[in-house]
Amino acid sequence: MSLELLEKYELTKSKFDYEFKRSQKYNIKIEDWLEIRFKKGQKVFNQNYYNNKTLVENLIETYDTNINLNDQQSKKNLLNFILHHKHYKETTIKENNLSDDDWDNRLHNIFDLELRTFLRIHHKIKSIELFWIIFGWMLPSLNIIYNISKELEIIFNTNNRLGVGLEYRTKLVNFIRDNLEGLDIVENSKDTENLFNKYCKLNKNSDFIKIYRGFLLNKNDGNIRDFLNKKKQNVGTGLYYTFNKDYAIFFIGWFSSYSSLLQLIYDYSKIPSEIILKSFSPISKAVLDLKIDTQRFSDDISYRKKIINNEIVQNYLNYTTDNRKKSSDAEYRKYNKDLRSLVGTYQVKKENIICILNSYKHTRGFGCYEESLICLQKNVEFTRYDYLKHSDYENWRKLNVSLGDKEHLNTIRLLNETV
Repeated sequence: MSLELLEKYELTKSKFDYEFKRSQKYNIKIEDWLEIRFKKGQKVFNQNYYNNKTLVENLIETYDTNINLNDQQSKKNLLNFILHHKHYKETTIKENNLSDDDWDNRLHNIFDLELRTFLRIHHKIKSIELFWIIFGWMLPSLNIIYNISKELEIIFNTNNRLGVGLEYRTKLVNFIRDNLEGLDIVENSKDTENLFNKYCKLNKNSDFIKIYRGFLLNKNDGNIRDFLNKKKQNVGTGLYYTFNKDYAIFFIGWFSSYSSLLQLIYDYSKIPSEIILKSFSPISKAVLDLKIDTQRFSDDISYRKKIINNEIVQNYLNYTTDNRKKSSDAEYRKYNKDLRSLVGTYQVKKENIICILNSYKHTRGFGCYEESLICLQKNVEFTRYDYLKHSDYENWRKLNVSLGDKEHLNTIRLLNETV
């Protein structure tokens, strides 16, 4: 194919390699890219080609001086503009024939391009409303580019963007999430408003609000607390926090292969054998065939250690690790005996909360509402941390987490019917 394209467009090898990299950047097949770049061998580049414009660029060009959220028709026009953009559609709808790996790669490529565009041209955004709407759409992709807290502080203070109140910022950040469901415009959800009222309505700006964050600690990570300031965290820092401690436990516990093992032992062992034969991998079946005494596993530490050190169980732990290494979750690290899951407790003043999120995320096969918020680390006080105990992993189903749909795993749905 590459030789044919070289000849067709009369390109040198170095020129072809350059164009190939550009086609990857915009997520376009090389043959389509060259057709756009060099029609009939002539260098005529179509600047208006749809893939060459990010949603961020299009929104700034079209709505930065023309946004009116108080007018229902203007609001509807903006929502229609967003949902018909290719990048929005391609990050919202997964085709049935698209593999999970291809879907993850697509999300990564598109959000990487959109986020880097946003960081490069954010200063051009004059409308405070449009800035926070775009930022809200960008939030899920912030794990693509790391260590940008300083950049975000500058971005937030540009054009007095923090000059609007927390409640209004929160509504804007959740604007797309609250008004679009898939490719449909829906009636404005009250979930974000309810979340704000629950945690912030009665608090003054000077009041401290207790928040939480799950994080991982490896043997060589060093001190959890900052050496010079014990109220600051040294390991496991980030922008995302949650009002709900149970969700922090629920979320960070999932990153451990030990959690998967306990789910297999306690929950899936109750599923009928004919379903297990049909739905489970051979390595999972081998663990279930050990017929582990769940009560003894809970109560007897020596028995638990013996089970964990069993060769079949160790193979399972390594297997789940190898599969999770393909995940796009940036915080996941290889399972080993030194990896620990922790939940940090913090306090932050209402005036230092950037925004509150009614975010929805699949965790452990469930759709969950995170009850999350965004804060800069410098504005958060680190008060304590707790290691997850065996009982935390064992009792994850009893945690007070706001669950959405339970359709992600057929085995989970079956479990809800049988347990």
